[in-house]
Amino acid sequence: MYLMVKELSSVARNHTNKGKIRNTGDNMRLLDLVVKFNLRSVAIIGLTKNVGKTVTMNMVLNQAIKSGLRVGVASMGRDGEKEDILTRQEKPKIEVQPGTLVVTAEDALRGSRALLRPLVSTQIFTPLGEVFLYEVRRAGNVELVGPRTQKQLKSVVELLTERTDLAFLDGAINRVLSASPSVSDGTIVATGASLSRSPQNIVQKTAFRLETLRLPPLEERFLIERAEEELEHSRAVLLGKDGHWYSLESPTSFGLGPRLETRLEEGMEKVFLGGALTDEILKAALNPAFIETGKIIISDGTKVFANPMLWKRFRSRGGRVEVMKEIRVVGLTVNPIAPEHYFFDPEELIGHLASEISDIPIMDVVAGIGWWGKEKLCLA
Repeated sequence: MYLMVKELSSVARNHTNKGKIRNTGDNMRLLDLVVKFNLRSVAIIGLTKNVGKTVTMNMVLNQAIKSGLRVGVASMGRDGEKEDILTRQEKPKIEVQPGTLVVTAEDALRGSRALLRPLVSTQIFTPLGEVFLYEVRRAGNVELVGPRTQKQLKSVVELLTERTDLAFLDGAINRVLSASPSVSDGTIVATGASLSRSPQNIVQKTAFRLETLRLPPLEERFLIERAEEELEHSRAVLLGKDGHWYSLESPTSFGLGPRLETRLEEGMEKVFLGGALTDEILKAALNPAFIETGKIIISDGTKVFANPMLWKRFRSRGGRVEVMKEIRVVGLTVNPIAPEHYFFDPEELIGHLASEISDIPIMDVVAGIGWWGKEKLCLA
């Protein structure tokens, strides 16, 4: 695979190749992916900064509003700085329309051009004040500052879905928990040139993250129910080949590896984790007595915190990881431009990604081009 890195020009900045690919079929909108899967809440997460997550959010928000849907928006934590630290250019803001519901902290409204009316107190407090549910009365931009825990975010989503047709969650950098199926019904992932100057690395990093996010579910539901009961009191529970359950106590997932490795020598069939899947745990699971027939089961794909090389080594040896709840990734958006003044041809970059990731649509929502497997997409 070879793809030229180009220096950023004013032509590239303006995405003048907009509309380059057109198929003969109907136009497809980003919103159509959400409707197709009948989602009520959607997380939009970026694999790093400056990959077009906010642009993606604004695009699908605008499409939903134009379709007559009542929408709501929220975020987990605060989504970074107001301007890019390298270019000093102002970063895109969330644009909202009258009737939209917004969850944010009260002090975050100081820089907002939208006019918002408070509706409900969430009783959640942040460094920028209490988080409220607001209704937009006048169009403008808003800064989203939300809760910092998954439990709080879940309550915010429930608040929104009770009052809207569709809720969107802005997955601030390093806060992929908004993609957890216990919080949102589906996820759109944003990737792009900011991941690397190497197109091979962009493809590899994106494919790795999508693989971990989209891990398959464990089919034996009765085992999940039993494990969830046990995990209320333990960091990890193990199912032995003898049919017995064993608990491993630990304050966190870190430090669990050595104790787990000892247990795996005794013949374990499944390892259920209540927290993160770490490098330490993966190394322990490389044990020949376990890796050939055993499985690691985590709550969902947001809990993988493993080095890509170690993950690849574990998987290449036959290691299996499954989840209690599956994440539905409905699409991948691509920003071919990096703030460090280089860019890729969007059609070529999307094509390379599609050669590795063929089962979900991949699109540049600004240029209006995309692929779904071997089929070219025409974006509305």
